[in-house]
Amino acid sequence: MLQLSTTGSPAVDVQHFLYGSASEEVHRRQLAGLLTLFHGELQSTLRALGLAAEADAYPLDEFLEDMERTAPRYEDNEETQKKTLIVKTLLESGGFKDIVEKLDIFKTEVEMLHDMMPQIHEKLSALEKEEFRPLAAKCYQWGRQPVTSRVGGSHLASLATKYINGLANQLEKCPGYEQYSERYRTFANRFIDVKYERMEKMKKQTKLPVLTHGDCWKNNMMFKYMNEEVSEVRLVDFQCSSVTSPASDLLYFLYSSASENVHRHHMEDLLREYHSTLVGLLRRLGLEQQAEAYTFEELKKDMDHCLD
Repeated sequence: MLQLSTTGSPAVDVQHFLYGSASEEVHRRQLAGLLTLFHGELQSTLRALGLAAEADAYPLDEFLEDMERTAPRYEDNEETQKKTLIVKTLLESGGFKDIVEKLDIFKTEVEMLHDMMPQIHEKLSALEKEEFRPLAAKCYQWGRQPVTSRVGGSHLASLATKYINGLANQLEKCPGYEQYSERYRTFANRFIDVKYERMEKMKKQTKLPVLTHGDCWKNNMMFKYMNEEVSEVRLVDFQCSSVTSPASDLLYFLYSSASENVHRHHMEDLLREYHSTLVGLLRRLGLEQQAEAYTFEELKKDMDHCLD
């Protein structure tokens, strides 16, 4: 699966892998050693390829600098503080660059973080008082170039077809999976229509349309630990947000991030806990009618519809 390949610092893949796959134990106790080991292997490979000049130009401190996250300091009431920021920019190259630009996905994310989240936080803060914790990071500043054209359905379809056919090509090379290759090619031409139809159908079928994240899995959640316990959680990456059933995010998270053990032995308890928390919040927001209408059976019905 090399559809997102591009040219850049080796730290990009290292960061993506570590923050996407490495355990808390690795980050807390083994990270420095792993980064040093990776850099050593990289240097050896460069020299073996006859690229000694490139190896000399990329010492360990340069690599570690690439790995650092932005953490500026600012002064507030004569006190210097440190804030950790996430800085996002448009890609300069690579296959994913076209999708980001043509679909204007950062516009959706900006609207969520800059416009919607402050309103959501205001309501939740009034309800939860001192127990309130933000759901997402604060958007300090944003900017974008003027949009000169809107992407049409035909262009979106061509992008989807390109990537689904890429997956079909990979399946064709995997022994035992060749039979699925043609199925993916057939589906590629119908992907956008099918996706749109299902989204519209879910919005009409559910008794509780809500604003969803759209890409709700563990790698889009940041966890803060105190005494080795999770104290806070923040959601990131709101490019795919839309209005639909709450079952959409719930199902996406469970099938992308929950273990087999959870699915086999704890699913019913988790769903009931989720539903209880959801209707409890609706009632606290004064939405008694919606809470009564969205029973546990309605939630499970929505989850089944998502899988249709």
